[in-house]
Amino acid sequence: SNNAKDLISKMLNVNQTERITAVEALNHDWMKTSSQFLSQRSLNGTLAKLRGYNARRRFKAAIQCVILANRLKNIILARDINDHYRLGPVFAQGTYSIIREGVSKRPDSIGREVAIKEISNSSLPESDKMSLKAEIDVMLELKHPNVIQLY
Repeated sequence: SNNAKDLISKMLNVNQTERITAVEALNHDWMKTSSQFLSQRSLNGTLAKLRGYNARRRFKAAIQCVILANRLKNIILARDINDHYRLGPVFAQGTYSIIREGVSKRPDSIGREVAIKEISNSSLPESDKMSLKAEIDVMLELKHPNVIQLY
């Protein structure tokens, strides 16, 4: 209803001085509308619109996930690890990866000793690939001295 829209827009006003107070919200026309009148209103059209909106939102999120995965793949493929690190011997090995010693050639950390994890993407199960992509996305954003950083 227009009264409900009016109340919500007044409650969501970004400007604190113009935003409706709790007392004003409780005294708003929509809050004073009888429950009997409100229960007679059909929400079928609203539910259909909400379902359509949620379906579009999920579809858009899935598309954005695919776009991000492709961008990350292209970024990773375009980078050669040997341009940034001098690779040393392998000191640990897992099912899908190896960890080796390395020394940074990067201008911001020349000579810094690092551990480099190489993951075999071809043998990784599809379910783990999605988890790995999500982990890479988070790690690319992390910048903290006490957290391992992804380059």
